[in-house]
Amino acid sequence: MKNIIALIDFTHVSDNVIKQASILGKQHGYPIVLCHFTEKESDQSEFQMKLDEMAAKISKGGISCDTLVVIGNIFFSRISEAILKAGGSLVIIGTHGREGIMQNLFGSNVWKLINAIPCSALVVNEHSKINENGFEKVLMPLGPHSEFAHKADLTSSLLAPTGIIDLFAIEKPGVPIGEKMLTLARTSQDYFDEKKVKHSYVEIESSHYSIGYSRDTVDYAKNNRVDVISILTRISEDNAHFGSLDKENMVLNEDGIPILCVK
Repeated sequence: MKNIIALIDFTHVSDNVIKQASILGKQHGYPIVLCHFTEKESDQSEFQMKLDEMAAKISKGGISCDTLVVIGNIFFSRISEAILKAGGSLVIIGTHGREGIMQNLFGSNVWKLINAIPCSALVVNEHSKINENGFEKVLMPLGPHSEFAHKADLTSSLLAPTGIIDLFAIEKPGVPIGEKMLTLARTSQDYFDEKKVKHSYVEIESSHYSIGYSRDTVDYAKNNRVDVISILTRISEDNAHFGSLDKENMVLNEDGIPILCVK
C-alpha cells in the first residue's frame, strides 16, 4: 500500500471519510492524503487552509497526513492524474446516494467515479457505522473473476489483526451454486490458510425474487454486523447483463455498509 487518498467535499460525509482513513492509517501504518477538487482557482487557498487544519488533527494521532487541492473537474481526467501524482493505491470516497432523477437514469456519480479512478476505492456514506477497531468482519462475495486473488490480497491487507473474512455464496431459487464457484471457495480457503488469514465459508439461500445478488448480500451484512463488503469493480462475463447495476446498488446501499471496490 502506498497512500490512502481521502476525497473531501467538506460535507457531513467527509467526517466518515476521515474517520475511516484515520483508522486504516493508524492500524496499518498507511500514509493519508486529504484531497479536494475545485473548479475555481480563486478558492484554492481557502480549501488548502481547511485541509491543512484537518491534516494537523490527524497527524496528532501519529498518522502521516498530507494534503492536495486539485483545480479541475473530479469526473474527468484530473482525478486519475491527481491520484497517480499522490501515489494513491486506495481512494476513500463519501457518497450522498442517488440524488435526483438524472442520477437514477444515467447512473450514480459515485459509481462513475469508482470506474474513473485508476485504483481501488472504499465507499462510505454519512450513515456508515465506522468500527473503531477496523475491519473485524469482512464479507467477500465469491465470483468467477480472474482477479479474485488480487481482491483477496487487498482485502486481507486491510483486515484488523483479529479480523475474519467470510467467503460468501448465494443460492438463487432454481440456480444452484455451481462447481466453478465451489472450486473457487476451496481455492480461496486454501489461499487464506497459507496466508494465515482467519476465514469462514458462508452459504445462504436467497430470500428475494430479484435479479442480482446485492439485496441478499446487503441484508446479510446488515444482520451479521459486517464492517465492509469487498467486491470487484470489473463485471464478470457471467453477469454482464445486470452486473453493473447490481454492484452500483450495493455501493449505494441505504444501510451505510462500507463497500470496498477492488480494481
